[in-house]
Amino acid sequence: MLERLFSKEMDGSFEKLYCPAFNTLLSIYFPWDGGYTVTPVTYPENMALSADFIVAFIVSQKDVPVFFIDLKPPKDLRFPSKRETADSQIRR
Repeated sequence: MLERLFSKEMDGSFEKLYCPAFNTLLSIYFPWDGGYTVTPVTYPENMALSADFIVAFIVSQKDVPVFFIDLKPPKDLRFPSKRETADSQIRR
């Protein structure tokens, strides 16, 4: 099932296309009956200049974040600078 979800979405370049696949994946590994909440979050990429949105998921247990992921398109993986930028963005 997961392979089908991810293979269907992997051709797109928009992060929002990955939401169903990542929501399913995170809900499997962080189940609600284990006390986890998987929350999709969207926010503007650039408040002043852009209509693009960043898509992220936050996994919480008892209202404490335990994991988060900021979705990026697969094409960004080809560029080391994009990976480095994403890493420093996450660490802030």
